[in-house]
Amino acid sequence: MYILKICINFAKFFLMKIIVFENIFDKKTLLTKNIEISFRPDSTLSKGNKPFFVPEFSDDFSAQIFVAIEVSKLGKNIEERFAHRYYNKFAFVICLTANDLVKDIKMRNLAISFDGSTALSNFYDIKNIDFKQIKLEFHFNENIDIIKNFDNFIDNINQLIVYASKFCTLKTGDLLLLKLNFDQKKIKIGDKISIFFNNNKILEQKIK
Repeated sequence: MYILKICINFAKFFLMKIIVFENIFDKKTLLTKNIEISFRPDSTLSKGNKPFFVPEFSDDFSAQIFVAIEVSKLGKNIEERFAHRYYNKFAFVICLTANDLVKDIKMRNLAISFDGSTALSNFYDIKNIDFKQIKLEFHFNENIDIIKNFDNFIDNINQLIVYASKFCTLKTGDLLLLKLNFDQKKIKIGDKISIFFNNNKILEQKIK
């Protein structure tokens, strides 16, 4: 019921939903008790490799990498055998969080809801990708983290579609964000974050 109330309140103010899922990457079966869900407004989206200008309300930010699944059709209470019909594109995302606001329960939602906190790459057709062969690199200044294990990726997406549609009607253009298992990076002015997909730079964000 708590998640349902969040969905209803979110829909009152935003035409597009960005639903964020954590702690579920590369799990064969999702345990609902372990799923962490949050919502970001569409005003958080940043496209075109725009820099992130550190706002005055915090000086303690961190970055994490997610994959975004774009919902392609309207659906509610979707069965898992039909889940693959509700998406066909994906992108990668740099999500920023104001760490000090997370510690304050009254400000926790604002910690991830500020403008420019969700940097989005171009979208790719899922049907053209072999997820068992892809290579993803997270470049943080001179440091490089690599992830290759996407074996259960499609199963994860299908289960998320089913789970999310129990609480919220999924609409065309909604985004489901799945946190990847890269370590969270604390950022400061002067840092540069990049994502390389199969050796091609697809997203970059400079911190200013």
